[in-house]
Amino acid sequence: MQAEQRIHWLIDRDLPQIEGKRPDTLPVTHLKRDVMTEALREERWVVTGNRNLLDARTIPFNCPPIVVVSGGLCTEEGLQRNLLHLEFCLLHKRENMSWEGQRFLIDLDRGIYKMNTKGGLEEIETWKVPSVRGVLAWGASA
Repeated sequence: MQAEQRIHWLIDRDLPQIEGKRPDTLPVTHLKRDVMTEALREERWVVTGNRNLLDARTIPFNCPPIVVVSGGLCTEEGLQRNLLHLEFCLLHKRENMSWEGQRFLIDLDRGIYKMNTKGGLEEIETWKVPSVRGVLAWGASA
């Protein structure tokens, strides 16, 4: 994936049905079939709250990437923010790899994980949360 490319997302029914250009999102409710069929047809990445899709063995390897969102109440703004963050991370990675069949987990506003070949999760990005204590301690030592 090159930096000038963008990810095209397909939002499953269990998440806020956002539609937009940045990030490029399309709600599955605008389409006729299930999310996996439409993702293949539309060449879009699946975004869902269904954790079963993280390790489902019945999904073919050549399917589009699947992103599972978890970690609390998912609002429209939160979903947009987290998809942009994941897109930024992936588009700026120096790896040249196929994302086909890959699975990711977004822990809302906390971290992003990629499923490895053994079925475990590898952290690819942690959201940095500034702390007032850290700022006060830094200011005291300066």
